[in-house]
Amino acid sequence: MITPEEFRTGRIGLPFSCVDEIPDCCGRCHYLVCQEAACALPYYFCGYNLPDRINDAVPACQANNPAS
Repeated sequence: MITPEEFRTGRIGLPFSCVDEIPDCCGRCHYLVCQEAACALPYYFCGYNLPDRINDAVPACQANNPAS
């Protein structure tokens, strides 16, 4: 299982079939993005570090640990 810190980088995408590997706090987060890949298989990734995010709300995984 990946950690919230690893997932939050946005560099790790998990296929839809691996949704149970998403950290618990990420499953409830509004930055969780589901996107279809070129092969038409949907995958999840964290959109918090995207340069074009639409707000600056702190994700749940950082709200509990402001030093990260």
